Amino acid sequence: MWWTRATCAAAKPAAKAIWGNSTSILVGDFLFARAFNLLVETRSLDILDKLATASTTIAEGEVRQLAAMNARDLPTEEYLAIVEAKTGALFEAAAESGAMSAGGDKFAHAFATYGKNLGLAFQIIDDVLDYGGTTSVIGKSVGDDFRECKITLPVIIAKRRGSDEDRAFWDRAMNVDTQVDADLAHAVHLIRATARRSDRSGSRSLCRPCQGCPASAAGIALPRRPDGPRRLLRQPRLLGFAPPEG
Repeated sequence: MWWTRATCAAAKPAAKAIWGNSTSILVGDFLFARAFNLLVETRSLDILDKLATASTTIAEGEVRQLAAMNARDLPTEEYLAIVEAKTGALFEAAAESGAMSAGGDKFAHAFATYGKNLGLAFQIIDDVLDYGGTTSVIGKSVGDDFRECKITLPVIIAKRRGSDEDRAFWDRAMNVDTQVDADLAHAVHLIRATARRSDRSGSRSLCRPCQGCPASAAGIALPRRPDGPRRLLRQPRLLGFAPPEG
């Protein structure tokens, strides 16, 4: 799991960097168990069922991602399925159970759809930031996904639209046995070049708000209220991101 490898999170040292893997995993297990204690206190079998199912789905998503790391190519559909299981399911369960716990059962489905799509948008943006962000802004080490050879959407698009030489680079660089330190800088260059070409041709960039994209779908899912969550979804930081040039 990612939390056993990361050295920082939310711009702070990760627990494993301070206390080591064993202690961090044990505390994580305790927090996970404690969460279900709190769920039982709600006395709602529906909420407990939603979050227990989400926990299973998230674990399945992590397994699918591990299996995908051995693949030379990953279809976009499989990437999105992994993201939906890993992050979409978490956001979906949180939003839906939040509505249910507040007595808004009639809005629960809308909030579930909102949460799932917001989770998809969040994860896609996070994957893009791994190549276009800075540690001080994103709160984690830039290039972590690349060093772990995770095939994410920026890599899928850059490889698909690249030259034969570019595809050969990705095949070698996304292998833990053949990747070298200098590969990260070239990977960032290729992804930014792909984004620039897409912008010039009028195509969608690596991650921009568009009709049918997860961020747009999240906003559409919620009831229209001028002072409600739909207003928050119009904020640029939630709606989209294109890798910066600097």
